[in-house]
Amino acid sequence: MSTRFSDHMLTGLFDDRPAATTVPVGGLYAATDERVVYQSDGADWITWMPVSTGLNDTFFEAQGDLVSATDINTPALVPLGLDDQVLMVDTGEATGIKWGTVAGLWDVTIAKATDESVTSSIALQNDNELLFTPVSGGIYLIEIVLVYGNPVGAGTPDLKVALGEDTTARGVFNTVGLSTADAAAASQILANRTATATFGTAATNRAATLRGTITGNGGSFVVQWAQNTANANPTIVRAGSILRHERIV
Repeated sequence: MSTRFSDHMLTGLFDDRPAATTVPVGGLYAATDERVVYQSDGADWITWMPVSTGLNDTFFEAQGDLVSATDINTPALVPLGLDDQVLMVDTGEATGIKWGTVAGLWDVTIAKATDESVTSSIALQNDNELLFTPVSGGIYLIEIVLVYGNPVGAGTPDLKVALGEDTTARGVFNTVGLSTADAAAASQILANRTATATFGTAATNRAATLRGTITGNGGSFVVQWAQNTANANPTIVRAGSILRHERIV
């Protein structure tokens, strides 16, 4: 003789459970408000399936939640990390994984796709491509490599560079390149769109490097540049120049 499973499965609210003594031993009761299945041992209801500790539509709490395990049959939430972080293994974490930044790797690299030039102007202008929006309060490591030139020849107009989100000093950058006298030059400038570093131009392309940190304010961080001396010969920032950034915290 066979028995249908449904003959021993009752459903309803937890408070509506019949007495365990009134159902066959082994009978099941699914409490729909608790998402728990109980079993009668003939005298009492005992927990048969604690669904609330498993995966269901109330398990997740926020956007981006992931599930890992802290032990056998023990799922746990892993909350979403910060922008641009990656998921990595960490056996010191209860879940065995965490969100973080991989040392030595840049989160984002922006490569300039087209040449951009200026003539007869010492007014700083925003580069059309070398910019990004940092998160307010985030600490960023930033490196900029400008490939630039003046195809007419050496000397003026040269190149003047500034950077930042606004006129508030939000960090400091070290700059390295050839000076306007074609000598090795290193300096420090504030990231405030006012302090500038200057570099000498030549007929062949040159490169200048700016590297530093900022505390983001949620605005647009841009590289600005202009001629150091106004001249009808163009100063060109070339395609292939890069801005790369990594969020530290």
